[in-house]
Amino acid sequence: MKKILLTTIYLSFYFFTEAQVPVHMATQPALTYFEDFSDINNWGNSFTSGIGAEHFGPVPIQGTGGIPNPTHTTYPSQSFTVNASSGGLHRDSLNPAMVLLATGTTDNTTAVAVDVFFDFTNINAGTLSFDWASVNNGSSSSNRKGSLRVYGSIDGLTFAEITSAQVLNITNNSPSNGSILNVNLPSNFTNAPDARLRFYYYNGTGGTTGSRPYIRLDNLKVTAQGSACVKPPARPGPLQFGAITATSIAGHFTAASVPPDEYLVIATTNNSLTSLPLDSITYHVGDDIGDGKLIQRSSDTNFLALNLDPVTQYRFFVFPVNIYCSGTIRYNTDTPLTDTQSTIAGPPCVTPGTQAAQLNFNNITPTSISGHFDTALDADEYLVLISTNSNLGAVPQDGSVYQSGQSLGNGTVVYRGAATDFTATNLLPNTTYYFFIYSLNSFICSNGPKYNLINPLTGTQNSGTLLPCQTPDGSGSQLVFSPFENYINGFFNPYPFDGDGYLVVMSASSSLSALPQDQTVYNVGDNLGGGTVISKGKNFSFTAENLNQNTTYHFFIFTYNDICIGDIKYRTGQYLSGQATTSNSLFYNYYFGNLHAHSSYSDGNKDSPNLTPADDYSYAQNAQCLDFLGIS
Repeated sequence: MKKILLTTIYLSFYFFTEAQVPVHMATQPALTYFEDFSDINNWGNSFTSGIGAEHFGPVPIQGTGGIPNPTHTTYPSQSFTVNASSGGLHRDSLNPAMVLLATGTTDNTTAVAVDVFFDFTNINAGTLSFDWASVNNGSSSSNRKGSLRVYGSIDGLTFAEITSAQVLNITNNSPSNGSILNVNLPSNFTNAPDARLRFYYYNGTGGTTGSRPYIRLDNLKVTAQGSACVKPPARPGPLQFGAITATSIAGHFTAASVPPDEYLVIATTNNSLTSLPLDSITYHVGDDIGDGKLIQRSSDTNFLALNLDPVTQYRFFVFPVNIYCSGTIRYNTDTPLTDTQSTIAGPPCVTPGTQAAQLNFNNITPTSISGHFDTALDADEYLVLISTNSNLGAVPQDGSVYQSGQSLGNGTVVYRGAATDFTATNLLPNTTYYFFIYSLNSFICSNGPKYNLINPLTGTQNSGTLLPCQTPDGSGSQLVFSPFENYINGFFNPYPFDGDGYLVVMSASSSLSALPQDQTVYNVGDNLGGGTVISKGKNFSFTAENLNQNTTYHFFIFTYNDICIGDIKYRTGQYLSGQATTSNSLFYNYYFGNLHAHSSYSDGNKDSPNLTPADDYSYAQNAQCLDFLGIS
């Protein structure tokens, strides 16, 4: 019997972790891993898809005994929970973040957990940081509590709590938030290839009625400790070019005598860069740097620039960087390696012989129309135009590039590109619109674009009809606050099926003496029921400013419909509400920059033209009560 039990546990553990990829900490820029959950809306169940999801792993229902216990969970986290009030794994889809919920009226009886995997091979353990916030759940009278604990393990079997990362007994309908900053990771994470953090949320102790709060987790940061970052002392050798086509240039350079961690390779059509790489910043392929494009960040001394324009001169810059180290990422921007090379002419652009086909419309509203069409056989792009006139009155001209919003004859450009889907916006309700779609060729060829002007694909579609104004069917949800000394930021999820806008009212009282009235338009600053309107429109976030310290403010959010026939209608039978309290201590914003002043070596110092950069640094370093001499 014991063998069967042990085998079952092993298979369960293997099934839920084999697909996950640990974060390799030794190759993280500045030895820092950061996840802001910006792509969590695309994360699949069991964390099988989506950018960044591969480092996370679900924890199944497991264990027995008391709670909290890192190996005892009562909700699985394999799937994002569909029912908003059910315990388990959730997500904030509007302000992306991971959200957990543990329910139940009896304290310390339910729990949900999520793992994050790390590989600390050949690197020392560092610190853990993350932001948290409580999110109201259920009835406004609910006051039960929830608690978060974070555990560490190097084998997935034995866990130790990181006690400084506790967030204990947050209260439903009493919004709170905070940050866990630079808490030391367990020492046994050092050199551990299978380290993991377990975020464990359970129904904590306290409260007398109703539901438990969600906890919202964001801005997860984990660091390792290694050698301090230093400026690369040497630059790479000569730059040479290899195979060249109309749209690509291959290059090679000799490695620096003291190899850096990596090199940045930047391409630009200008003769120089308007700015250079800045220390502490991690750049990624495709980033703009000084009007140039980063085409490679790698230790490789060979590179290939793609998607270039024919018959165009490009200048390349190569910068060494030390990036896999502790502290500030350091670039060597002194006299960078640089040289120029031109692409060759491509074959002449040829007019497509066919047009797109089968235009179909979808997602039609009073102010927008979406469409889809089938590709042309020999075209690489399409120009989509819209008009209220059945006669466009003009045609595209070969060699001319048209951008969205540009006028052409009686029409306006909706879209130009290779995609076969488009959306026309800012339309008038109940209006007939005519669409014209031309196929064209401009990619990997010269003297384009070339347009096929014969029998363009056309179609006609009416924008949606405005209906009589109706009271919205639903309200917003998941109201989250970030309170500060004299202002409060608020965020909420919109009702997904209805609602043209939201009216946000703030009051010092827990209730309003009057609610919004249909057929009445309120503006920001208006008095309403003893409160003040602070936001209106299709906004899902707001800021209340000029508030008193250590004071509780109440917020009321009403959904309304006004893109309709008749007067505005408000949903007042049910509405979203919540409260937050300003702090009584000062919050600081931290800015990072280079300590500097102006000299005759930079952009001039009219008072002392003979000062050197060393003089400037000494002056700035000793300036009293100033972090910077100037912020621009």
